[in-house]
Amino acid sequence: MLKPTNDFVFKRIFGVQKNSDLLKDLLEAILPDIQIKKVKVNKDVSLERKQIAEKLGILDVIATLNDNTIVNIEMQVKDPYNTIERSLFYGTGIYHENLYSRPKLY
Repeated sequence: MLKPTNDFVFKRIFGVQKNSDLLKDLLEAILPDIQIKKVKVNKDVSLERKQIAEKLGILDVIATLNDNTIVNIEMQVKDPYNTIERSLFYGTGIYHENLYSRPKLY
């Protein structure tokens, strides 16, 4: 039997909209100071490459919370000794991609 910490199983449980209530419960357990009213699971979990030589980033689960905050949820069972670098890579990738999708301010 596969454990929920398995990448495939984790995505099947928390990475689909029909289970957004489970994802909401998980996020509320991890982030008790944030009141979450709504969770929308984003379909696209890969970061766009701007150049062919760039590293491809495939995330476990991306969700948008009630106030349009985008969160990246990653399941890690082992410490690959690059957690800080991976978090920065994913976080800045998500931020960069969303710069172009937001309305311009004048």
